[in-house]
Amino acid sequence: MKDYLSRLISYHELIKEIEISGEEHLKFIKRNPSAYLKKAEELKEKIASDIYLTPEDKERMLKKISSYVEQVEQEKEKVDLNLLLGILLALSAKEGILQEILERIGELLG
Repeated sequence: MKDYLSRLISYHELIKEIEISGEEHLKFIKRNPSAYLKKAEELKEKIASDIYLTPEDKERMLKKISSYVEQVEQEKEKVDLNLLLGILLALSAKEGILQEILERIGELLG
């Protein structure tokens, strides 16, 4: 039993290392999401493959990690979309069609 408890404590400490403590922390993680996601995935694999944990404990810990990963991936998708929009605008300006697009949008809105 003591070994099981020490395993749980150890995993909870590892989960604390990837815990997202707020918006500012999430912004910091967004700067390098791949390192964070890699660490979270390694922890998920370690927990999932631990034959000594009960299925209930595994499920609870994996859900917690998944919720953190989901937050980071959602933010990453927003950044990717903003990057794509920026590239589209830059190419449109370069090709000289940005003004035409803006005029059409103005017509639609106005």
